[in-house]
Amino acid sequence: MKINITKEVYEGGALNHMFKYQGDWYGASNDQIWTIEENPISELYEVSEEYIYSRIPNLKGKLNQEDKTTVYINYATGEININKQHKHFGLIDHKARATRQANVKFDFIHYLMLHKNKVVKRTGITSVLFLLGMILHWIIFIPLAVYVAYNLFKLFAVRNGYQAGDVGPAIVIDPENSKIAALTDMSLGFGKFPIVRVMSITMPSKYNIKGQRLAVAGGFQNTHKYDHWNYYIPQPIVCATKDETLIKESFSRINSNEWIKLESELKKFDAIPLEGYYPIDVETTSWKGRDLNEIHWNNFGKEKANINPSDRERIKRNEEHQKRKEEMKEKNAEIKSSLKDIWRDTKNEIKKTWEEEGKIAEEKKRKINEKLGIKDKSKKDNN
Repeated sequence: MKINITKEVYEGGALNHMFKYQGDWYGASNDQIWTIEENPISELYEVSEEYIYSRIPNLKGKLNQEDKTTVYINYATGEININKQHKHFGLIDHKARATRQANVKFDFIHYLMLHKNKVVKRTGITSVLFLLGMILHWIIFIPLAVYVAYNLFKLFAVRNGYQAGDVGPAIVIDPENSKIAALTDMSLGFGKFPIVRVMSITMPSKYNIKGQRLAVAGGFQNTHKYDHWNYYIPQPIVCATKDETLIKESFSRINSNEWIKLESELKKFDAIPLEGYYPIDVETTSWKGRDLNEIHWNNFGKEKANINPSDRERIKRNEEHQKRKEEMKEKNAEIKSSLKDIWRDTKNEIKKTWEEEGKIAEEKKRKINEKLGIKDKSKKDNN
């Protein structure tokens, strides 16, 4: 077994990652790990195990790992986290490396029982499609197969997240809506992008208590060309397993400073926050100087704390459309009122004209009767 490190690390730079490839170890800093994994034959320096142990004492006895294992090293504290590469089956995921990989043994039965309403619904849809295929036509089995495969891939993607996700702290803030707040860093390896992520998620009722601390396995994605992640889903470890030993072990990997930080940030909210992303320490981290309103956060919850640029454009168009509708409504009301006034005036004019013409006709009739010596019947009756 050889140990190779980059020139930057050899000259005294931080050793943040160790990656095992074809039986040999490669050490690099945060900004070099991707290069090393993709091209292990770049400029490297071979060093002894004793040299590595002298720099990172906690690595002693920890290098007997399988190929494609990544070891994350907190160079400031010496803390190490061994992240094995799991064999993933399911929806395609990226090459992101967790700082503290969860390595949770996923309990399918426990997870499915926790989401039994969804299971019943999807089983019902599957049964209906199967019956339709049997009764109507075999071609219905094609969408049935696609539907079943899609849901299986989603389930295995969840399992992947619990195996390779990043362990972090979360706290239950709203039991009524099963809402948690999690602390994490959205950094891709460069800079610091701390956030508090708030979302609702199904969890065992025994843990759904206000103020309950939870260890979560976080999954990250980047759907835009940002230098940080724009999607984060914290999944409580208690949703994947009932193994108390594993739950406690995951919990113990979170240091006290992270809990203190999360609780401190939650005290800054005046009320229970909406589901979304809340960047913190903006003035002292890589968030500084950025227009946070222009970040497109991926949030699939019912609530939307963050209005994305595309959403703002849609909202603006809707507001303009609504404004035009209101203006048109006002104009129509004015026109309608004007037409009513015109019709009323016209009716009054017609009535007045008829009355005047009636008086003229009566006067003419009276004069004619006088000439003919015919008395007015109305006067005669009065006499």
